[in-house]
Amino acid sequence: MTLRCDVQGGGDTQWTYTWNKNNVGLYADGNRFYTNSTKFIIWYVRDSDRGVYTCRGQRSDSQRSVMLLH
Repeated sequence: MTLRCDVQGGGDTQWTYTWNKNNVGLYADGNRFYTNSTKFIIWYVRDSDRGVYTCRGQRSDSQRSVMLLH
């Protein structure tokens, strides 16, 4: 399963992304979970992977951030 965090804007501004499931941080583990910032991939999806997934993009030149729900 691939989740995408499509927040854009600000010209050449760099964005940083964080991923959460049910308000708990998600991180690539080198096994089932992989991220390249704008995408979060779950290999071999299980029932335990159910939940509310969010990504937050934050511009490097601003305190403003954008959150997307999946």
